[in-house]
Amino acid sequence: MPDAESLPHETTSLLGGAGAGRHDEDTALKSRRWVDRLRHNVAPDDLVIPLMIITFSTSAMDVATLQTFGTYTTNQTGNTVFIALSLLSLGRVPLRPALVSLIGFLGCGLIMGQTGIRIGARTIGWLLFSLLVQTVSLLLATVLVCPLGPASFYAGGPNQWVLVLLTAISGGTQIAMASSVGVPELPTGMMTTPYARLISEPNLLNWRIKDVARDRRAVYVLVFWAGAFTGAALERWISSWLTFGLGVGCKALAMGMVFMAKEEGSRG
Repeated sequence: MPDAESLPHETTSLLGGAGAGRHDEDTALKSRRWVDRLRHNVAPDDLVIPLMIITFSTSAMDVATLQTFGTYTTNQTGNTVFIALSLLSLGRVPLRPALVSLIGFLGCGLIMGQTGIRIGARTIGWLLFSLLVQTVSLLLATVLVCPLGPASFYAGGPNQWVLVLLTAISGGTQIAMASSVGVPELPTGMMTTPYARLISEPNLLNWRIKDVARDRRAVYVLVFWAGAFTGAALERWISSWLTFGLGVGCKALAMGMVFMAKEEGSRG
């Protein structure tokens, strides 16, 4: 039988053990909740603002890459034409940047697009991973293109193709994500289809009628123009490095908004 002096110590040990056990259970429960949350979908309506932010940065980035490298990294319509012109020796369009951009875009877009279909393109976890890939690849490009970066990566340098590839990886992942989240009005990287759909809207001239699709397309066009002028202004008076940094910031902001988004069907 234990003596009187040992009772408080044993009681404390038992209470401490029980408290530690409850703490471990709470931690495990929180972990399971986070895992479950990552498997839930984000409602398409909650992705509208993040996609608008990405659209703004995309048009600015297209200005930077076209001005710096003579190619696009999201607008592959332009690159397809550039490659055809270069292969037939028409004009002075550089083949290598356009080809690297197209290959990086298609390769990464294929992998991420097909994987997203199988995992769940609108799940919180997959959207966060997709945005992380976009942000990290663009961040690496930003570091390399900064004034203190290696000179070989600058425009005209022997390694400039690395910057084109990194931005194309970001662009391919982005377009694959945007095309599969249920918001067709916001493709984030092109203007031809949004222009065509907007001008053919039945309610285009009747703004008293509420039309969500029309309104989204109209705002999308304005945001794309705003991004293009912002990118052009940065190129004209500052440098492409700041445009790349703007792209990273916009991607990170969109990722934060997805992280904070409510699960589909959850309101309040």
